[in-house]
Amino acid sequence: MSCEVKYLMTVGWAFCFLYSTFLQASNLSGEVNLGQFRVQWSDQVDSAPWLRVSHSDDPEFTVWQSVPAQGFVEAAVGQAHFKMGLGSFDVNEREIRHYSHQKLNDVSEFQGRLIMEGVLSDQIEEGRDFDPQHSIAYRLTLFTESEQELAFELELVTHKNDYLNPDEYRIFLKYQSNRDEHFFGFGEQFSYFDLKGKKVPILVQEQGVGRGLQPLTSVTNLISSYSGGNSTSSYAPVPHYMTSQRHSVFLENYEYSIFDLTHKDEVKIELFGKKMKGRILFGLDLLSLLSTYTKYSGRMRPLPHWIDQGAIVAVQGGNQTVYNALNTVKNAKIPVSAFWIQDWVGSRKNIFGSFLKWAWNLDRTLYPDWDRMVGILKNNGIRVLTYINPFLDLPDGESGFLNSDYDEALKQGFFVETPHRSPLSLNFIFKKSSLVDLFKPEVRSWMKDLIRSRLLSSGVSGWMSDFGEAYPIYSSQASSDHHFVDPEQSQLSGNHNRYPEVWAQLQKEVIEEEGLGDEIVWFSRSGFTQSPGKVRLFWLGDQLTSWDGFDGIKTALIGLLSSGLSGFSLNHSDIGGYTAAALKVLGVPWGYRRTRELFMRWAEMNAFTAMFRTHEGNNPQVNHQFNSDPATLAHFRRFAKIFQALGPYRRVLMAEAYDRGYPLVRPLVLHYPQDSKVYSMTTEFLMGRDFLVAPVLDPGVARRQVYFPEGNWIGLFSGERIEAGIQGIQKQVEAPIGSPAVYFLENSDQGHALAQRIKDDVFNY
Repeated sequence: MSCEVKYLMTVGWAFCFLYSTFLQASNLSGEVNLGQFRVQWSDQVDSAPWLRVSHSDDPEFTVWQSVPAQGFVEAAVGQAHFKMGLGSFDVNEREIRHYSHQKLNDVSEFQGRLIMEGVLSDQIEEGRDFDPQHSIAYRLTLFTESEQELAFELELVTHKNDYLNPDEYRIFLKYQSNRDEHFFGFGEQFSYFDLKGKKVPILVQEQGVGRGLQPLTSVTNLISSYSGGNSTSSYAPVPHYMTSQRHSVFLENYEYSIFDLTHKDEVKIELFGKKMKGRILFGLDLLSLLSTYTKYSGRMRPLPHWIDQGAIVAVQGGNQTVYNALNTVKNAKIPVSAFWIQDWVGSRKNIFGSFLKWAWNLDRTLYPDWDRMVGILKNNGIRVLTYINPFLDLPDGESGFLNSDYDEALKQGFFVETPHRSPLSLNFIFKKSSLVDLFKPEVRSWMKDLIRSRLLSSGVSGWMSDFGEAYPIYSSQASSDHHFVDPEQSQLSGNHNRYPEVWAQLQKEVIEEEGLGDEIVWFSRSGFTQSPGKVRLFWLGDQLTSWDGFDGIKTALIGLLSSGLSGFSLNHSDIGGYTAAALKVLGVPWGYRRTRELFMRWAEMNAFTAMFRTHEGNNPQVNHQFNSDPATLAHFRRFAKIFQALGPYRRVLMAEAYDRGYPLVRPLVLHYPQDSKVYSMTTEFLMGRDFLVAPVLDPGVARRQVYFPEGNWIGLFSGERIEAGIQGIQKQVEAPIGSPAVYFLENSDQGHALAQRIKDDVFNY
């Protein structure tokens, strides 16, 4: 045998060995292990490709499975129009072509990755290959990210000379859901806790005013386009869910996506783009699923101990107003950890009311005694919090309003720009403002310096970090210098949903750079998937000062329940709500204003959350405040003391949030996943595992129905013992103002200790 032949044979055998080892031959029906996951597939199950995922820890359980006879990948070409108001959006989509028929052509394994390739057609092609004029290729890659995470990358494979704009592509992942399955999560959702049967868009935006409550929503839309909101508009939506049957999926994408749960037996995820990335999770229970997910989202650090000292009281109006408030809380013996002074920058007035100046300088006219005031408060054990957002108000020559920060940002080209290269300006009810472009490194450095020199140098211990929802959808609407998305590759930019994370990361970095560590607390409104790892504390935004289920107190509770399942473990709301809409029609008062009863009931609920904080609201004159009368002061003192007394238990829960990703406020389904009666429950919550809180959410109510899950429960205020047994029971209980329906597990040391303090009159009026 010649040397040449031996050489060729050696090369041939080597090639065969490498091919069999690293590029296994195509197999259109088979199974493979990817780490702990087992993946099974076939190109023909009832005339469609089929795919199933299981896990070695529970091999009989289906982690993920395609819908029989329907395939699991679809695509479309369409045109979308995103119309933007003041951080609110209206999305209109016109589908041009839909590729719904899937064919699997090749399956291979390479270096621990399973690669499935095929084509999608917009017509049924029996007995022959798909027509290239009516088809598009796809590739699905599966690989393990961890023992509990199976990652997927689904992309449309198009030619380089494709004439279509990348914006026009849509890619779909479709898979099976059980008819009696319940879906939770999706970030902050305010209208529904169980989203089964809904279509959930994942787009950061203002939650809206009214959110379907009429006529308020329609009136709001007339004043400011799209600002009324709807049942799914959210400051912090997240493309992630978990279900009552231990299924969990999330996307890593920032582009606009829609989760369609309207079909009883399927889930369909639509992404505006050509490549979808995400993970399929496995867990033996919901808590383990949440722990796995929050490793990706990031986990929230415990708040500093000073937060536990009592209430955070909103005060504004100048030095003397602050001193008056200090005398009030001292005389009433209310434990206070901080005063929140949002108008440190001053305010501007017009015929519609008063607005903060978005010019980030201390107003020495309003607060000439600022430094001394901060010192006096500190000597009384009270810290100071302020306010900031990434907007700057335009100077107004007619009113004499000047803004040197705006002038500097304009000169340096720091603003988000229109396609015509001019600053994008938004009209906030006769007040124009421009948004700084935080995707530019020089802008981030400038904003950091501003926070150092204006906030941190003024002696504050934190601030409200507002906004983050108004970055444009299309990158062509903004400047061309982006660092996360190439505008040449995609106009439909994921930067809109990413902007809140960048805004949070900037603040996190400047605090760390200054060596202030855990002492500074700032609370954010907007967020996205990985915000929990960047933000100290969240708040739920601007609820209506009302009892309704569209935009009032009920929605604040739903927001707490849902957000905690997407990693927002430390969250809270304004006591009493924020948005008041009070008018007189033909001399008759109409609208929404905070009543004493609403304030008291909201305070009772918030004492069992991460922060106990007031807000005067957008119209303080019509809202009942914590100091409006002696009865309210006494009630506020009572629940500020309860919040203070819960400090040691909150520290335990905050440690769990950081170590495991568990929320402080928990829906009952987390600890009672087999109890179907809690799947859609939106009027009760658990604080940790020990406390069951059933706040009164309707006016004029002194008794309410409470569902007690498995176990024995003791009334925190009443001392009543409830034996719920294994099945759980429904019972009507007393819940007068001042003694809401709060119960603790019989074996809870924390519960008994708090009950004893109440019994000893420590918290009485």
